[in-house]
Amino acid sequence: AFEDSQSLVAGQENELISIDYGDGTTGIDLSHTYSESGKYQVQMNFKSPVTEIGYYAFYECSNLIGVEFPENLTKIGESAFERSGLCDSLIIPDNNVSIGTWAFAITGEFENFVIPYGTDFVGGTGQFVGIKAKNFYLGADILDDGDMWKSSSMFMEASIDRLIVGKQVKTLGNYALEHRSGTCIKNIEFESPSVLEYIGDAAFVNNTGIVSITLPSSIKYISTYCPFDLCPGLKEINILENYGTFYSTDGVLYSNHLEGVDCSIFRYPEGKEGASFENHRVSHIAPSAFRDNKYLQKVSVDLGHGIGDCAFMGCTNLSEIYGCDYPMMAELYAYEIYIGKAAFRDCVSLTEYTIGATVDVIKASAFHNCRSLQRI
Repeated sequence: AFEDSQSLVAGQENELISIDYGDGTTGIDLSHTYSESGKYQVQMNFKSPVTEIGYYAFYECSNLIGVEFPENLTKIGESAFERSGLCDSLIIPDNNVSIGTWAFAITGEFENFVIPYGTDFVGGTGQFVGIKAKNFYLGADILDDGDMWKSSSMFMEASIDRLIVGKQVKTLGNYALEHRSGTCIKNIEFESPSVLEYIGDAAFVNNTGIVSITLPSSIKYISTYCPFDLCPGLKEINILENYGTFYSTDGVLYSNHLEGVDCSIFRYPEGKEGASFENHRVSHIAPSAFRDNKYLQKVSVDLGHGIGDCAFMGCTNLSEIYGCDYPMMAELYAYEIYIGKAAFRDCVSLTEYTIGATVDVIKASAFHNCRSLQRI
């Protein structure tokens, strides 16, 4: 059976002329009973070229397993194919198509799913909720409009073996590849030569299956708000070539110019193994830099500019941290040296900490729940 209203399928101004039901019969009725079960290719013919597929057009059409989009298509409406049986391979036309919220949510298992450059994600939420795909090609920007609820969670509860970010993509906005449960994305690749410049808040958050990620050297900005948090399997973050704003060494991500500081430890992966870390060539620890790493026991770094919010939060085995501060550096650059909010929160194995003489501010909850802390 088809959707009751033809206007939802092809727009308000179009007119259905005929339907080839694929079993040797034709008609105009939007409902049809087949004499035998099986797979049928149905062709719907309209008076004018179809440019849009309306909202809920094929909602819950569980027997619909494939669709060939018209070449003039420019819009796929909200929940157009939600809970349908679409599977195998699906290619969105290269025609700057806008895709509404939940358009392909909770569909079938795809071998390939292709989103070309220029595709517009209307509303930015839920387009691919719950899908399963072996290969997903993301060729379009996921823009950040400043509202987390309108630029988030397109892939929540999805399961994707391999996601390829196309070479024309410049922006992965806030919560772009966020996941809400399960594994979601297992592998992320960036098509070369990439022009990706911007990674927003919590862009990869809660993707538990990612083990390694290699970012292109074109990156100019990565948000300090949880871009790689809740990724317990992530063991290394690399940069393709170390000559830009960010660079990597031994799977640890560094920034050259964060908050005016020449060199910052940007992210030590949550799943990176090893009991100790030492680096005396940096002057700042970025927010969430070591967050939730359960392997680290000892850290020795230089702290010329301070420790960011949540920098060591959840490092439950961290028992020793050593750092040097530099009064001359602080005086020269007029830095405010600080220990950020919740910087050591839930570091339950930390027994003592020495605060440097140049520290100006200790922010709220800096040592919250450090229940083994005996001396400062």
